[in-house]
Amino acid sequence: MNNRYDLNKKSITISLAVMALMLVLFLIIPWYQLSQYDYSNVGPANPLPKHIITFVSPLSFTMNKHVPLALLAVVFCTADILMLMSDFYIIDLKHKRIVRLTSFILFLVCIVLTIISWIIMINMA
Repeated sequence: MNNRYDLNKKSITISLAVMALMLVLFLIIPWYQLSQYDYSNVGPANPLPKHIITFVSPLSFTMNKHVPLALLAVVFCTADILMLMSDFYIIDLKHKRIVRLTSFILFLVCIVLTIISWIIMINMA
């Protein structure tokens, strides 16, 4: 029974690490299509602005707007992944519980920061 319980905890730990890695990928990979108009060359000879379409990631967009929430989310997710992986090497039960609780709280913070980063990116675009 104890072996099954330990295997269940290990699978939950690995699942949380994979989900934290997916959150980091959602923040780094350019997913959002940004449409802008360039009015720098508009004049009598060229009356229409140039239409620019680019793909941006939440990390690059929020850093360009001087809002480092996505960077904080990447740092917290990386720390969470490292804590989750260090859980396999900790033998003391008291320290293992502290690491698991801290990594779960960090995972929740990562989810909240990722959602807020996406909301800021979509609202400021």
